[in-house]
Amino acid sequence: MARLGPMWQIALVVCILSSACDSRGDTSQIAGPDAQSPAGGVAWFHDLYEAHKVSAATGRPMLILFGAKWCHYCRELESTTLKNPELVAYISNNFVPVHLDADKDGRVAQILKAKPIPCTVVLSPEADLMGRSFGYQDVQHYSAELEKMRQRYVKLAHHGK
Repeated sequence: MARLGPMWQIALVVCILSSACDSRGDTSQIAGPDAQSPAGGVAWFHDLYEAHKVSAATGRPMLILFGAKWCHYCRELESTTLKNPELVAYISNNFVPVHLDADKDGRVAQILKAKPIPCTVVLSPEADLMGRSFGYQDVQHYSAELEKMRQRYVKLAHHGK
């Protein structure tokens, strides 16, 4: 996937983070992985600003899942695919997982072209787009999509800098 120019990357990061900061005062936003994640599920960040700080500090790309409470396929993805223990471990070890509500975080969703939902977007710590995945997928297909995006990041990190 082509890298964005330096100025475009800076503008994208600023825009995404400023959009995320618009809701930082919301008590539903948290500063770290959600300690209240259902048993066996992914420990999601819900604050993009905090997730980006962790991504930059650890060098792990952000896996941003956009969903909505009213979305049947979003709930299906979360209650089946994202409960698989091997997939949960894979996500936890390779990404900084972020779960955003496409309605509440509509500006970020628009910037990242995260429609239709569910939509998974993987960004490097520098906001390079590693890929997008749309819709409900079973564990095998979702894992394969994530691995493709992770490999793009690995290639970029080792060859692109």
